[in-house]
Amino acid sequence: MKKTNKTRKIAAMIAAMALTATMIVPSAMMSASAVDETTGSISISNDAANHTYKAYQIFKGDVDGNTLSNINWGVGVDTEKKIPADTGATLLDAIKAITLDTGIITTQGGSAINTPFASVTDAASVAAVLSGGYYANASATDATNFSADAEITKKFAAVVAQYTSATSTSLTQSGTAYTASSVKVGYYLVIDETNSNVTGADDAYSRYIVQVLGNPTNISKKTDTPEVIKKVKENVKDDTTSWDSTSNQTLYGQQYNDVADYNFAEEIPFELIGTLPTTFDDYSTYYYKFTDSYAGGLFLIKNKDSDSSISAGDFAVTVDGTTIPTSGTKSGSDHTNFTVTSVTDSGKNTGFTIEFSDVKDLYDASGTKINVTSTSKIKVNYTATLNPDEATIGLNGNENEVKLTYSNNPNHTGAGDTDDTHGDTPKDTVIVFTYELDVTKYLDEAKTGNEAGTGDKEARFKLQAKTGDTSINGKYAVVTNGKITGWDAAGTELSTAGGATLEFKGLDDGTYELTETKTPKGYNTMDPLTLVVEGNTVNCHNYKETGGTVDAAAALTSLKLYQTSTSGTVLNTDRDTSATPAIVGDGVLEHNIINEKGSTLPSTGGMGTTLFILGGGVTAGLAGIYLVSKKRTKQEDAQ
Repeated sequence: MKKTNKTRKIAAMIAAMALTATMIVPSAMMSASAVDETTGSISISNDAANHTYKAYQIFKGDVDGNTLSNINWGVGVDTEKKIPADTGATLLDAIKAITLDTGIITTQGGSAINTPFASVTDAASVAAVLSGGYYANASATDATNFSADAEITKKFAAVVAQYTSATSTSLTQSGTAYTASSVKVGYYLVIDETNSNVTGADDAYSRYIVQVLGNPTNISKKTDTPEVIKKVKENVKDDTTSWDSTSNQTLYGQQYNDVADYNFAEEIPFELIGTLPTTFDDYSTYYYKFTDSYAGGLFLIKNKDSDSSISAGDFAVTVDGTTIPTSGTKSGSDHTNFTVTSVTDSGKNTGFTIEFSDVKDLYDASGTKINVTSTSKIKVNYTATLNPDEATIGLNGNENEVKLTYSNNPNHTGAGDTDDTHGDTPKDTVIVFTYELDVTKYLDEAKTGNEAGTGDKEARFKLQAKTGDTSINGKYAVVTNGKITGWDAAGTELSTAGGATLEFKGLDDGTYELTETKTPKGYNTMDPLTLVVEGNTVNCHNYKETGGTVDAAAALTSLKLYQTSTSGTVLNTDRDTSATPAIVGDGVLEHNIINEKGSTLPSTGGMGTTLFILGGGVTAGLAGIYLVSKKRTKQEDAQ
């Protein structure tokens, strides 16, 4: 292709570079007129507030249809600036030094090269390289080298952004767009500048935009942010309900949702799921941190003491099903993939963080790089137990939440979490309920003064799990100070010697058997009593979602205690029916047990009978003595 044709091929450059790393931009149709005398307007669709867009003119020239000719540097770049100051490279020097990871062809019949700008001398020759040389005749493979997301486009924009001048045009938000009018046409770099209002919000900056500006020029925003999801596994409830659909099972796992109920000392499985933005490829590095929180030490990771340190071994971390080890091997050396940090407050563990300095830089133990893409999902699985010393019985339940901190500035070239490079997702929350059973033992009749107590009045009981979590089924509750602290083959005998009311704090929805192991003297032993705790929970995927109606009171709709089964007699209900609407109360279910005396066999004469029997015995004894004595007397007479 002749050199004189290259300037006419700027139309190809316009078409190719109108699609940038984060924005889809139509090429502008402009009438033939000098850039300095023609103005246009620019509009960026974005309904998110607090962005600061500025447009810097890179090239100016004459526009003829879709062709920009007689190209010179625009007023938006400082061609004399040096980086570092005084002794460093000028804009042209920096452009010439651009090195691509993937070589491209810049001239017809040429070879692939990695330094396409090495020989440029001015604005026009830079534009010629950007246009793709023989782009119009390139094969499909070559054409992608000059596409909207081409490496050459991104690296050129990143260099120019360092050499912008003080002359720019600011865009002002109006409704769902940021706009500017009466802007001189040309080839522009648009920068979404960093500011404190976007940092830390669930928002992201746009990658540098390179765009020919005509009249009008409309740009569709294409920024994207990741999402974080938290789920808890319900262990007892029926798994055929709509919340456990096939699609949810595929994404989260069977019975994972936002609401569950558990016993104290039962392992509760939790899952964190993090997505990545569609613009993931626009970032050179990508920071990623899960922050999991449970105020007041409500949960114990791996059932550890509340002040114990959490370690990486307590978590299973994967990406698309592939395990991510805490550390791997990179270029023969140890390489840290992520770190785990325990969060404490007043000596209580209140959460943890799992932090990746760069999810684009993960390696396994063999030194193989772990692939992460924009469609990948990073999962964290762990188990925890309700803390018996801190957990709430009944309402308002025990919440556990997570947020994700992520890179949100694709123009940032370093790694890590800095003030102007991260955003935070909204928190996603799940809730776990637990309940209490109070059993009061009476003798003869349930009234004050008839309670079981100490000595001859002492009664003892054990509670056994009969259904539910297979890890505790058939085991007995270990109880300390009224709180369930474990389940084993022996369990704890609770005695009325410490009070007639026996407390079992921290019970799940399910079936239990209460057995009397010691009976007050003179009373009949109670037959084993089957008790069913029924907590009606709304197992859903929208607990505390924005605009949703499911909060703690809506997630736990009723709590009842049955005898034998849920079709049996209702023994107690923890529901305040006087409230409108009715709400579950403090989560305590109560039941009274009344012992009856043993049977007294029929007798005649009472005390007289006792004396008669005793007297008869004495008479018989005396008669025996008399007979023996008489026999001896006869024997003596015979001699």
